[in-house]
Amino acid sequence: MKIALVTGGSRGLGKSISLHIAAKGNDVVLTYNRKKADAEEVVKEIENTGRKAAALELDLSDSTSFDAFVENLRGVLQAKWKRKDFDVLVNNAGVGIGAPFASTTEPRRTATNNNSPVTFGSIGRSRRPSITTKYSGHSASSPSLWKDSRLPSSRVVSDSL
Repeated sequence: MKIALVTGGSRGLGKSISLHIAAKGNDVVLTYNRKKADAEEVVKEIENTGRKAAALELDLSDSTSFDAFVENLRGVLQAKWKRKDFDVLVNNAGVGIGAPFASTTEPRRTATNNNSPVTFGSIGRSRRPSITTKYSGHSASSPSLWKDSRLPSSRVVSDSL
């Protein structure tokens, strides 16, 4: 059994990934931004399969919230799993522009790029010693977030679990 942290795991592709990971016999910590009820529903679905799950709020557009997220994650890992670590990071959440590229301003494009899943992965690496002592390094970035995905991921989720 492994524990996967799935950012944006409460709906859409993230929900599907979370449920797939659980169906393979693993546990899931998923994040959500605004829709707590959706996240809680996914947790129930996972727990109904006999796996453990938890949902934590994470707003990738607000980097000042990351330290609190790390503390919450640490608490959930200890309380629910008696562990200080997780095994797989799935970078699914991101911040989208929500408008045609040509009509957005440079500051908005920069803010969007600075809050991509890759950025969360980088921030996570800088905080991993405080989260985990046994992070396996497996990660995957969801290519559905980009029309032309050229960003590498170290492994696909099914190979990591």
